[in-house]
Amino acid sequence: MTRYDTAAQARLRTGSRRLNLVLAAILIAGATYLLASYIVLSLSPYPPLNAFELVLAILVYCLAAIPLSQAFIRRPHPESVEVREEGLFLRFAKRPPVRIAWEDRPVTLAYDDRELRGIHRRPEGMEVAVYIPLPGRDQGSPAFRPMEIEVSGDAFDEIAKRMKQAGFRTFSERWSRRRPGQMVEFLTPKELQDRQERRELASALDEPRRRSRASSGSRTRPSREDRSK
Repeated sequence: MTRYDTAAQARLRTGSRRLNLVLAAILIAGATYLLASYIVLSLSPYPPLNAFELVLAILVYCLAAIPLSQAFIRRPHPESVEVREEGLFLRFAKRPPVRIAWEDRPVTLAYDDRELRGIHRRPEGMEVAVYIPLPGRDQGSPAFRPMEIEVSGDAFDEIAKRMKQAGFRTFSERWSRRRPGQMVEFLTPKELQDRQERRELASALDEPRRRSRASSGSRTRPSREDRSK
C-alpha cells in the first residue's frame, strides 16, 4: 500500500469554497440593496423614470450564481489517497472513506500537465487532475459530475499502473487549445479499439479537405517569379 498525503489540496479546496461563498454573499447583498432601493423609489411620490436599478439587481443576482455554484458543486477533496492492491481508497476529514476496486474503473480520465511550463503548470503535488465517477441517485447510473481530485505525478503513475493491471488501457490526446495538457482516458480494450477506429475514420474523411485547401492555396499563392515582377 502507498499512501499519498493530499491535505494541502484539501485545505486549498476548502479555502476556495469559503472565498466563493463570501463573494456570493457580497453580490447577493448588493443585489438585494439595489432591489430594495428600486421598490422604495417606486412606492414614493416620485417614482423612477426607468427600471435601471431593477435590471442591475437582476444582473448581479445572476452573477452571484457563478461563485455560489462553484462553492456547492465541487465536492470535498480527500485528505489522503491510498493506492492498494484491492483498490483506491480516499479518506476525507468529515465523511466516510470511499473505496473503489480497480476492476470497477475508479478513474475514468485525468488531465496531466506535467509537460507544461510557465504559468499554465499546476503547483507541485497537484500536477494531475483525476476524475472519479460516483454513483448517482438511480442504481447503476453515475452521478452528473465526477469527483475531481488533484494528485502528484507519482500518485497518478501508480494509479495508472494498477488500472493497467486490472485490464484497462490508456488513450491520450490533447485536451483542448485552451488547456494544452494531456487528457488520459482509461478504456477497456474494446473501447480503445472503437476509439482508434473512429479516429482513423475521421482522419480519412478530413484528408480530402486538407488536400483541397492545400491545392486551392497553391493556386492562389503567387510564385517567386511573379512576386519578383
